[in-house]
Amino acid sequence: MTVPGLVGGLDPASRSETTAGATVRPAPAHTAAPSGSPTTSASPPGQAVLSIGSGTLDGIAWDAQVSVGGPNICQHLTIGGAQVDAPAGYWTDCVPAGESRPDSDVGVHIAHGSNLRLLTVFGLNTVTRVVITFADGTTRQGDAVRLPGTSTEGTVVPIAPGQRISVIDLYDTRGARVGHFLGYA
Repeated sequence: MTVPGLVGGLDPASRSETTAGATVRPAPAHTAAPSGSPTTSASPPGQAVLSIGSGTLDGIAWDAQVSVGGPNICQHLTIGGAQVDAPAGYWTDCVPAGESRPDSDVGVHIAHGSNLRLLTVFGLNTVTRVVITFADGTTRQGDAVRLPGTSTEGTVVPIAPGQRISVIDLYDTRGARVGHFLGYA
């Protein structure tokens, strides 16, 4: 089972998304329709909505939310005001909440009209940090957010226009690497 975009950790209150400078399993990129499409932001009954990160990179605003409750976790991603995978509805990429591996799903998402991408990672709550190393040697990292009522953690890391990913590494609470991905652009 996979969950797009989140990775594990222990203390959610102490974590925040930051932007500082194996087997290949790339997930398909999702493309969003232009902004202005009618959507409903209300989550399904019994679901909690949680932000796993937001910010601005290279002047482009981005935001990542998840809806948690019942058997599923669903994403709502926006980049530059455009909803990622808008034709699929407000809450997309719904997957089972119970994850049994630290690197259950890694995905790169793009929105129509923007070259900024969002890397999302979901998995077992042993992963606390995701580090992306780009082709030019720079890095950017995101710290995991615990999804309430689940054993799943989520992480989102923005990727600036023109940046090429060389390696994606996942780290646990001890700083040991528990996931290593190649083959993302």
